Amino acid sequence: MKKSCFGFILLSILSGAGYAQTVGARIGVSIPYQVWKTEGITYTTPAIASLHLGANLNMGETDKISTQIELSYSEFGFGKVDAGNGQSVGPLTIDYLKVGCAIKLHPVKDLNIHIGPEIGFQITGNRTYLTNGDFGAFAGIEKFFTPNIGIGARYYHGFSDINEDPELKQKNRAFQFSLLLRVNSKQLAELGF
Repeated sequence: MKKSCFGFILLSILSGAGYAQTVGARIGVSIPYQVWKTEGITYTTPAIASLHLGANLNMGETDKISTQIELSYSEFGFGKVDAGNGQSVGPLTIDYLKVGCAIKLHPVKDLNIHIGPEIGFQITGNRTYLTNGDFGAFAGIEKFFTPNIGIGARYYHGFSDINEDPELKQKNRAFQFSLLLRVNSKQLAELGF
């Protein structure tokens, strides 16, 4: 499943790069945490503040719908967790290179609602018991105040268990808040920006 999804995302990036109509970037703060499940008990870890930044290619099919391919660096992890008997774990930061593809609905020209899959590859962090990849989906909203500057918020929900230990299921979650930048393009001009 992960390989098929990664192949689809990679093919979308490569084919979309030739048709990219608007190039953009995002930088902002992430509030990641994890959901752990062990012995039938589910536990949500404390969150940490971290960074994300990335670039995207937006292809507009109509003025109401577009597709966006993204490549980003994101820090995930969790805050300090009391492990019992006077010991604690964390805080832990795990750095990922993420590749995503979003479908964006534009109810009005300067606002969009988006959703899509994302796959991540761990590039740094403590790899003891952790897998290399993370697969999930995101949903969010973006508002542009000028043709080139906007803000966005999204939620990431990890589906894959990132822990190799069969006794503990560990999944990433995050809220992300971004400053959005995009370069003037023919696509933006045609949409009235």
